[in-house]
Amino acid sequence: MERHCAGGRLHQALRRQPTCPDCGLALGDNIELIAPDELLADCRGALGAVLGELARRRDQVEAALEAERDSAKARALRRALDVQSDAGAEAVLDAFTSPVVEWLAAALRARPGGRARVAELQAFLSGKRLTREQALRAFGEWLSAHGAAGDGDTVEFE
Repeated sequence: MERHCAGGRLHQALRRQPTCPDCGLALGDNIELIAPDELLADCRGALGAVLGELARRRDQVEAALEAERDSAKARALRRALDVQSDAGAEAVLDAFTSPVVEWLAAALRARPGGRARVAELQAFLSGKRLTREQALRAFGEWLSAHGAAGDGDTVEFE
């Protein structure tokens, strides 16, 4: 399958720009297009991979969803989580809106971190007299030691 410029208004347009105003191609240019069935198979494969990853990390997504205060957004997110891999294109596009995709990307970027006991932090800082800067640095080191080395990492306090 390919697309070819017939050049209907090309001679006039070339005075202003080097491409056809109808198709965006230069005269005689051909571009190879992906066959529709191949494109559909690629999209189905990508959707299956995304849905598989969401299923694999369902607990992480659910934990982030619990913190979502906006009920309309929460409903939209749940609708996306319920999409089946054999869903039609309209159902997928309706469920995976830009805000939903952005939210899911942020939720999945946040790696599940470690668990830490507040008593351990107290023992770590007990008896120390620190400046604010020193305290923040010490707390950061303590967080790193408990599985939260990056800005998006999480620690659950017990």
